[in-house]
Amino acid sequence: MRQWREEEFSGVRSLITFLLEADPENGAALYYAGEAKRYLNRENRGGIDFKRSMDDFFNYADTEKRLFRNWPHDRPKGECAKEPPYGYCAERTAYILFLLALDLEREGDYGNAFAYLCDSLVVRPDGFVQFNGTRELKARLTRLVGEDQCKKN
Repeated sequence: MRQWREEEFSGVRSLITFLLEADPENGAALYYAGEAKRYLNRENRGGIDFKRSMDDFFNYADTEKRLFRNWPHDRPKGECAKEPPYGYCAERTAYILFLLALDLEREGDYGNAFAYLCDSLVVRPDGFVQFNGTRELKARLTRLVGEDQCKKN
């Protein structure tokens, strides 16, 4: 796999800055800001620069919760919003919540990891199939916490 260098992300960072200056609640900009930080700092997941990606994702989730009533149940489905509020869509939201759940599990915050995982499954019930996918995470958290927290909600 090709390794990207920090300077190769300058165009992405400029675009993110432009979008957030125009619309501080732009979901696409918050997502890509977090993804860029995650990628560039993936070798040091415990470091402050990687944790800043979580801040972008928490900001995305918190903003979406404020913008859409009865979140995550009554939120936009399908394509990302092409009118205000921009950049919020089911797939992106579910993925961000899933990534936060993985990060929180790694930090030992199993209760909050389960909460984000459950919200992700409300938005995308089939979860994500990958090396460390939704089913595996849910099974690990159930073992660690002692019960399936998603069944409570």
